Amino acid sequence: MTALTDRFGKPTSLVTDRTVVEGIAVPSLHAIWKTAGMTVEYHSVDESMDYGRAIFRTPDFDRLKDQSDRGKAAQRIRL
Repeated sequence: MTALTDRFGKPTSLVTDRTVVEGIAVPSLHAIWKTAGMTVEYHSVDESMDYGRAIFRTPDFDRLKDQSDRGKAAQRIRL
């Protein structure tokens, strides 16, 4: 989190929550940085308490994912 904040500044969004891992609720952070060139998403806890994850997405990827998600939502509505 510190390295990402040093690089991208204050997160656009920061949520403190609890994530359940193997039946245990542990404190977790979910931060998002939106910049002109990319979106960075950080999860302090993932499927294990031993590690988190950082996702780096370009605007082109976000656009394609949004189109795909809208298509999937429209398909669910038709069913």
